[in-house]
Amino acid sequence: MRNTYGEIQYLFFSKLYPFEQTMYHDAVYSFLWQLSFEYVGFRNWYDRLFADTHRLQSGREIVICTTADQIVGVSILKKDEEESKICTLRVAKQAQHNGIGKQLILKSIDWLQTDKPFITVRSYKEFQFEKLFQYFGFKKEDAYPGYYGLLGTEITYNGILPKPEGILSRFVLADMRSFLAH
Repeated sequence: MRNTYGEIQYLFFSKLYPFEQTMYHDAVYSFLWQLSFEYVGFRNWYDRLFADTHRLQSGREIVICTTADQIVGVSILKKDEEESKICTLRVAKQAQHNGIGKQLILKSIDWLQTDKPFITVRSYKEFQFEKLFQYFGFKKEDAYPGYYGLLGTEITYNGILPKPEGILSRFVLADMRSFLAH
């Protein structure tokens, strides 16, 4: 696809100098802050990715796409014994259809060391990822109404979500599935 942005860079957070990590810690959150409206506790989840403002927790990575000193794409990754997951994948609306999402997934696949990483997406955004997931052969697995909050259904690819923790979460999920079935 045609790149309308000039020079594009892909940075791995863990490879940045400490002063850059401190700067990108806040800049990445600013790029993603609207996810707080979709995912309850997003800010707390984001803060827990870090040991401090310039060091990621073990098994975590953030791939940052920049152009002209502006973030235009982010992929947040998790790799541990249980999963190899793309936790967050976002490309700025004005930068979409320039191959940035494809490159973020390629770099994520390389870091995670799997060609079929686990990823979830909100059902109402699934169409935005459809061609990309088809390109990589990602397999749609299941739908989870109310999994990350009362509103929205999470669609999984290349894996399934664990059962929600806590009795309240189980009741909310069961009620949402029952409600949507009627």
